[in-house]
Amino acid sequence: MGRYKLVILIPARNESKTIINVIKKIKKFGDILVIDDYSSDNTIKLLRYRKIKYLRNKYSLGYEKTIIKGLKYLIKKNYSHIATFDADGEHDANFFLNIIKFQEYDLVIGRRKKFNRIIEGIFSFFTNFFLKIQDPLSGLKVYKINTLKKIKLDCDNSLSTSIILKIMFLNGKIMHKNLNVFKRKDNSRLGNNISANLKIISSIIKFFTYSNKFKSNV
Repeated sequence: MGRYKLVILIPARNESKTIINVIKKIKKFGDILVIDDYSSDNTIKLLRYRKIKYLRNKYSLGYEKTIIKGLKYLIKKNYSHIATFDADGEHDANFFLNIIKFQEYDLVIGRRKKFNRIIEGIFSFFTNFFLKIQDPLSGLKVYKINTLKKIKLDCDNSLSTSIILKIMFLNGKIMHKNLNVFKRKDNSRLGNNISANLKIISSIIKFFTYSNKFKSNV
């Protein structure tokens, strides 16, 4: 099946309470790169002390731009796959058990059993109904690097969900794998409920705009 080498990309902003424990749980599955989104807490100090590889934004870019920055950086490195993994402790590291079995897929989406917000569940229902895509807003995804190299990685206020559709445009193989989630103890990375819902609504609009383009090209 060829070479398989995984790197795990962790976007982080003010995650000093959880990030070290998260890294301890996942480091056995692959190399780690943290993209720090201009944290104002002790996140950077902890990463330096633990000698964990990281990049730091010169100012806050937001979640999506931080993810895109990390993907662009890592596709130039000697890996076959990139996983995105949130720093807040919500994701279960056991998701990576036997992940090598899915290495032939262009994208593996971590399918959460429960959603943080009702609107996420609604989004997932419609994307599953129309496109067979479940949980597009999941922060845990595994991308094949050779596939990412074929698409344009840009920030379009879709919370990176448009990447899924771009992979579909290529007739990419997409797989869903169950993901256990734990309750976050502090504030969401998307902000308060109002701002988070607005961001998700924007991503829904962008997602279905891209999906219409996809259908018209088929």
